[in-house]
Amino acid sequence: MQAGYEIDVLFKEAKSRWLKPEEVLFVLQNHEKFGLTEAPPQKPPSGSLFLFNTRILDFFREDGHIWRKMKNTRIVSEAHERLETADGVGLDCYYAFGKQNPNFQRRVYSMAAYLYGHLVLVHYRDVSLTKASITKVDLEWIFPITNFVLELPSAVFDQLSSVRKPQYALLSMLMSFAALLICIVELIYTCRKQRVTWKWISTLPWLYHPRNRPFCDFKDIIGPVCALCQCIFAAVTYGFARQHADSPIKVSFWPIVFASGLLLSKHLAK
Repeated sequence: MQAGYEIDVLFKEAKSRWLKPEEVLFVLQNHEKFGLTEAPPQKPPSGSLFLFNTRILDFFREDGHIWRKMKNTRIVSEAHERLETADGVGLDCYYAFGKQNPNFQRRVYSMAAYLYGHLVLVHYRDVSLTKASITKVDLEWIFPITNFVLELPSAVFDQLSSVRKPQYALLSMLMSFAALLICIVELIYTCRKQRVTWKWISTLPWLYHPRNRPFCDFKDIIGPVCALCQCIFAAVTYGFARQHADSPIKVSFWPIVFASGLLLSKHLAK
């Protein structure tokens, strides 16, 4: 069972944002603390959150709102998406959009499991009213964007570095270490977000998700691996430049490869 959330806090958070898959799972698994709604709400406002037992109340979607319908039918059009928590638990999510106001949405979450399959969590939100509607950059994209900005001058300095100009090799190395530091910060942020912990389960200690699933996805490690390789190459190049010798490693293209790897990892994550 999930742990680490408070029902009252989730109630408040639901008024300004959509719940994360882990939070939805927590509510479904702790439905006795949340409380079941026994009748369909009538025109619930944005931020409303309801938990229903479909064995008792099957027509919970009759909420009084007018939703967008499928073409030439009276059936409400609902998009479906399969969500997954950090530890691999699957959730079904059905989206409905208001007919007059498409920004007003309803999400119905359910869990395809024997113990909780009869429970659904319904969340209403007007996304035009959320604070997130004010233009802001997703924190997860700040890291690769910052690294990409660093890689452009790093590639230039790497090209300009030579036996007579070791200062450019130094600048390239410093930017490489800055990129590695950003990757480490991003890795820590990802681990905290996915509630990953350091455990000694097998022969060697490693990072694990709450259900002891190893933290080793390709999209999570490609950035730090590329950053480490870049630091090694840049340090070797600077070491030879200080000795007034040509570096045996010719990898001036590596900063671009590193930046591409970061963007690829973020694309895979999305």
